[in-house]
Amino acid sequence: MPKSISNRGNRLNGRGSSLSTIITYWLILLSIQAHAQSSSTRRPNILLLLTDDQDVVLEGTKYMPRLRQLMAKQGTTFNNFFVHTPVCCPSRASILSGRYLHNMAMTDNSIDGNCYGTAWRANTEKKTFAVIAQKAGYQTAYAGKYLNQYACRKNAGEKDCPVPPGWDRWMGLIGNSRYYNCLTINRNGTDGNVYVKQYGMSYEDDYFSDVVANMTIRSIRTFSQQEEPFLIVAAWPAPHAPCAPAPQDKESFLAVKRRERQTGMQPRNRMLKSTGCCGKSEL
Repeated sequence: MPKSISNRGNRLNGRGSSLSTIITYWLILLSIQAHAQSSSTRRPNILLLLTDDQDVVLEGTKYMPRLRQLMAKQGTTFNNFFVHTPVCCPSRASILSGRYLHNMAMTDNSIDGNCYGTAWRANTEKKTFAVIAQKAGYQTAYAGKYLNQYACRKNAGEKDCPVPPGWDRWMGLIGNSRYYNCLTINRNGTDGNVYVKQYGMSYEDDYFSDVVANMTIRSIRTFSQQEEPFLIVAAWPAPHAPCAPAPQDKESFLAVKRRERQTGMQPRNRMLKSTGCCGKSEL
């Protein structure tokens, strides 16, 4: 389940379903539209950073000290808010569209649940904040995890692989969170060609968290050379399982591994089993 972090070191008590995701969507739209009405005001650049499975129960950020120091402590934390469904694909779709679960007919992470299903592609995907920003003259880029079932259509060639509307530059992870051995669908924004890229097991070339960061930096540098403002989304898989750390951080997580061996299961599975919310097949 993705989360977004705002600014200024405040703590707020949020109310209502999916407050954080709906607020994210409308803040972006208000920034775009308010400045578009004034020709004398320079429109803001927008950079949205997403992490995955970042919550208290799963201790998602406990072992991400720089994230806590540089963003959470200097940002706004909602101590009490409610998400309409704490599931990855519907939550991401709400951020992109500003819609509640029942208004986009998405129920879970499966195709049958409309996670990158026909109804999403035919309707809601065409009305995301990226589409609105692009029409308002923004340069747009997306890098990282998109929706869990995102992929090329069966028997489609590389050039026919889908790039969601509204994005000038695109690098979307095929499928769910991975750190190595993953595939992405790409469009560089220069010639508009779409291609699939395979990443391997080399940290220097393939570690996906760094791949996302590097594309984000390149997009900022490229867009900054133009007069038009930009909207960029960087969507990391971290700290979602399989939780593969960078080599230089590998020794930092030995305590976590020891704790998991002692308890016999990961924190997520302990939480699910204690609540009785899931069947054995899901544990």
